[in-house]
Amino acid sequence: TYLEGGGESFECMTHIASVIFARRMDGYWGDTIEAVLYSPGQFSVVPVINSTTPSEEAYRAVDYVIENGLTLPPYVLYFCAGGYFNWDGFTGYYNIDNVYFGYLQADKAAYELKEG
Repeated sequence: TYLEGGGESFECMTHIASVIFARRMDGYWGDTIEAVLYSPGQFSVVPVINSTTPSEEAYRAVDYVIENGLTLPPYVLYFCAGGYFNWDGFTGYYNIDNVYFGYLQADKAAYELKEG
């Protein structure tokens, strides 16, 4: 959360944490937060994660999601920091600060089917 959005607002960091927790709940990237973070090709900041000290605000953002639940719908499983979310096949959902959040239609459809 800190490495991907440390220069962004508290709200933005809660959304980044929300994506990470939603991915854990989805299970595709693994069933632990560590597995999600270290899933190949997902978070470019992982190599420096152990040598970084997060800000208190980043800790608060993660705690907020733990205590209150996801801040984005559970099918919003992707974000792009520092650039417009225009990946092929993805739908943009929300933009805050310099971070764009989005989803695949298949993920949204699977979630809606499950929620029925």
